[in-house]
Amino acid sequence: RSIVISGVTSGLGRALLGYFYNHGHTVAGCGRRVGEIQALQAQFPNAKLSAVDVSNDKSVQLWADTICGGVNVAGISPETMHQTKAAWEVPRQDFDDTIDVNIKGVSNMIRHFVPRMIKNNVGTFVAMSSGLGRSPNPHHVAYCASKWAVEGMVKSLAMSLPPDGPMCAVPLAPGVVQTGMQPGSSDGKNEGSLSSSSSGNMTSGLRWLVQ
Repeated sequence: RSIVISGVTSGLGRALLGYFYNHGHTVAGCGRRVGEIQALQAQFPNAKLSAVDVSNDKSVQLWADTICGGVNVAGISPETMHQTKAAWEVPRQDFDDTIDVNIKGVSNMIRHFVPRMIKNNVGTFVAMSSGLGRSPNPHHVAYCASKWAVEGMVKSLAMSLPPDGPMCAVPLAPGVVQTGMQPGSSDGKNEGSLSSSSSGNMTSGLRWLVQ
């Protein structure tokens, strides 16, 4: 399978990169941090890794033009850090950054990768959602707003895909995963790894996506 993943420098994106690469798939990935992309390229020499800001539409377009042949799975995992603030305490820039990455980033990926899926008449588009995209939380207002948007956007995308092709679009909520975004994990020791409580469900989901 040919798989495209954004946000590969940390968290779920990093875990997905390692999982798919080690299972023999052709993987292209991106992240915003140049140094970490270079380090990952050395670790995964056959992957096609690029420094891309998914909130920048032109950057995503250029990246898609560079890497795309046939895309079987376009996996999205761009996320900003959780903010534990009440709604009226969230700084404007923090809110804007969350919306730019978590919503606009997914929209940009849809715009430049889904047409290639449709042209090839095959593919799965996956956007990382969250349980907080289905239920509110008083301390993660911007994050909740962004994930509710992802749920609506990707489910609407699924309804608009051609009915006669083997294609689908899925907002995937993997459950609680131990990454650098979670409280108490700032030391980075678990960055890109799956916690024991969710690894089974996540692995099952990954197997389903590439069938």
